[in-house]
Amino acid sequence: THGMNSGSWNNVAVSRDGSNNFEIFVNGTKVGAVASNSTALNAKTSGATYFIGVNSVTNDITNKANIVNYWKMDSGTNTDTATTGNGYSSGTGKDGTNSNITSDTSDKKVGTGSYEFNGSDSKITYGTNADWIFLHDGSEWSATFWMKLDSISGGEILSTMAGNGANEQGMHFYPHPDGNESFSFQVFSGAGAPFVLNSSVTNVITDTGVWHHYAVVHNGSGTYTVYKDGSSEGSVTKSGAGYGSGSPTHTLHTGDCGGNCAVLDGKLDDLAIWNTELSSSFINTLYQADATDDITETVTSNFFDGKMDEMYVLSTQ
Repeated sequence: THGMNSGSWNNVAVSRDGSNNFEIFVNGTKVGAVASNSTALNAKTSGATYFIGVNSVTNDITNKANIVNYWKMDSGTNTDTATTGNGYSSGTGKDGTNSNITSDTSDKKVGTGSYEFNGSDSKITYGTNADWIFLHDGSEWSATFWMKLDSISGGEILSTMAGNGANEQGMHFYPHPDGNESFSFQVFSGAGAPFVLNSSVTNVITDTGVWHHYAVVHNGSGTYTVYKDGSSEGSVTKSGAGYGSGSPTHTLHTGDCGGNCAVLDGKLDDLAIWNTELSSSFINTLYQADATDDITETVTSNFFDGKMDEMYVLSTQ
């Protein structure tokens, strides 16, 4: 029995010793003890999230139908399987083909693994050229991902171009090794002019060896905004030439561009592409997710019913 009185204030204390033995006290009286045979009690690491009043919380993504593709980057195989079903749009399912990718199950941000790009010949290709027209034709779109760079030496996050040819059509989005800690955008119309957009958001990539959450959002009116760890870092806006309309020069690449460009040096995790302009509050929700969650999950919890006052957590028994 727990010894608590419904409708009355109760003082509750719980202690755990170094051998996972628990003691529970109600109103100053010990009411029970239990020994755990699980090592999971010590599984949480520094930076993890703990919840009061609910036994588990995961992210409930309400606009799954706007995800064009979601790659968890948990696979150790040559195919990066796209997440499908469970409310996702019928357009999902463009699996990635991995080349010289290393799966890291110990250093990851979400799920069971991340992908290591080696800075020389690592890449992933997705779908067919025609699948990615919306990335350069002026449509709304967004992309979200976790990244931990080993060096800021270029390489592509998203690319449907082979290079910077004036008659090519497509786009590049990549960390630029220009000394300005930049993410750069290039958009090509294929109409003889090299750039619809060629600009950078600076002072974003300020360190290496650290996981950060990034998002890029195109609003459908020519403005591209970059977010880092849930907050906007700045925007660039195209001017002049119109957008392209046909299939891009290449299918979508991550890591390299399929042509004459640098290769990403670092890790990526949990890459999603959306066919809508994500709100700043939604992007912040994704960033705030616990590292053990992913964006496919829903809330499944048992909630506390009552009042609490004055909670203390002590690091001694």
